Amino acid sequence: KPEQVNKLVEEKGDEVIFYDGRNMYEAQIGKFKNAVVPKVKKATDFIEDIESGEISKHKDKPIVTYCTG
Repeated sequence: KPEQVNKLVEEKGDEVIFYDGRNMYEAQIGKFKNAVVPKVKKATDFIEDIESGEISKHKDKPIVTYCTG
């Protein structure tokens, strides 16, 4: 819920990582500040990205995912 995200950011600040679960086109239109935008072409590519992509470097930090669906 938005209130939970606000509280998390209030408590953890820049430690919070935002992970964009949308396609690249949507991310180009707008995204959260400093969000990790995976370079995926289809939904099944997210699994590999989470395991070994950019977001995998942040597993020790709080991660908030978001999408339009």
